[in-house]
Amino acid sequence: MRMSWTLVWVALLAGTPAMASEIILFDGPGCAAPYRVLIDSEDDLADIDFADRAASVRVVAGTWSIHRDDGFGSDDGPAMTLSPDGCVDLGQGGAAQFPPDLMNSVQLVTPAPGPDAAVILYDDPGLAGSYRVLTTSAPDLAALEFDDRIASFEVIAGLWRIYRDQAFQSAGGPPVDAGVGACDDIEALGFPRDQASSAMRLTRSATTAAPQ
Repeated sequence: MRMSWTLVWVALLAGTPAMASEIILFDGPGCAAPYRVLIDSEDDLADIDFADRAASVRVVAGTWSIHRDDGFGSDDGPAMTLSPDGCVDLGQGGAAQFPPDLMNSVQLVTPAPGPDAAVILYDDPGLAGSYRVLTTSAPDLAALEFDDRIASFEVIAGLWRIYRDQAFQSAGGPPVDAGVGACDDIEALGFPRDQASSAMRLTRSATTAAPQ
């Protein structure tokens, strides 16, 4: 779903619970990477390169429904509602009704208090193309299958630093810092497209780099 992320971060700054939840989808059982993070509904997981791939799920906050078809459809079987309960392996235990690798859309049912940090990374300029969401530091974007792919980004909340190398290193050149707002082309910040390998959530002090 292509929502207005700008309206989202405005709502967050105003103290409203518009963007309020987090769910993490994992490619492997036992909540093993690769993974994707969502902070709002996604009506087609193909937009994050994760259609028919989720084998386990962790709900961090809020209540979510997972669907076998895109557009929140359930022609291929019933949807399932999930709340925070640790790592859930699809096709097992309480999630036995929902087979792994058949999820195509995810819907936010009940929001919770909004995140204090979130950034959306896009693989095309102009906040377009496939995307990934971060709410915490990512020392290796390969775990999100997004290594060397960032062309633009939008900070929804918090302060972020983007590095050219894994583990928050920038041997190939300096990192770039960003606060709330959109960057239509990372090259405008002196950072080449498709050369980012890690991203750090910073403390509120712009001079203190502390992974969160």
